[in-house]
Amino acid sequence: MTLQEKADQLGVRYCLVSYSDLFGTSRARLIPAQAINAMSKAGASFAGFAPDASQTAIDALQIGTNSVQTAIDGFQIAVDTAQMTADVVQIEARSFQITIDAAQMAAYILQIAIDIVQITINRIQMTVDDVRKTANIIQIRLDATSETAQLPTTQWIRPRPAAHT
Repeated sequence: MTLQEKADQLGVRYCLVSYSDLFGTSRARLIPAQAINAMSKAGASFAGFAPDASQTAIDALQIGTNSVQTAIDGFQIAVDTAQMTADVVQIEARSFQITIDAAQMAAYILQIAIDIVQITINRIQMTVDDVRKTANIIQIRLDATSETAQLPTTQWIRPRPAAHT
């Protein structure tokens, strides 16, 4: 005896079928007793039609097919969203890389500026050293000139002759 025959024998017009959905949640569907045999083979998830005696298992299959198509569309939207998210992440990664490259370029330019300042300081130090050497040479010459210039005055200045009256 089939389920449909037993339902007819008992005068049952609708059957409540329990199943678990894709997320593990317990669900139940009310289906016409005339479709119970198809549901016992195909599963209750395809029994998405309202409890209307005019709907059959073929109607349920059509509704189930539509539900599957809706799920496929939902998965496609999820894939598209994931792809857009990946594109945004890739753009952000490129932007981050550009920022890193710019920071490295700024560090390189700063190092060049530091090198130029160091070269300038070295040149200034060399100039200061040259000025000190020149000052020392001048001082030595002045000292030498002073020593020769400090002769006793009696030797190089002659006394004036006395005036005759």
